[in-house]
Amino acid sequence: VLLYSDVKYLSIYLSIYLSIYLSIYLSIYLSIYLSIYLCETFFKTYQILPKAVFIYYFLGGGVTSWSLVVSMRYLQ
Repeated sequence: VLLYSDVKYLSIYLSIYLSIYLSIYLSIYLSIYLSIYLCETFFKTYQILPKAVFIYYFLGGGVTSWSLVVSMRYLQ
């Protein structure tokens, strides 16, 4: 049986986790979208596009996801 304190703790934990996840997801999505937009408008070529997506995804997404995993491990 779930107590009121457990429900309150779970809701706080879930809200924090969802806010962190949504902010990371939105930042990665916006950076990829901005790199695509910049490559299309200023360079008029698709040669820079894979490099930009690669750099944004593996540096930004990799570091943020690993730090999120580590923080979730320590919070438990």
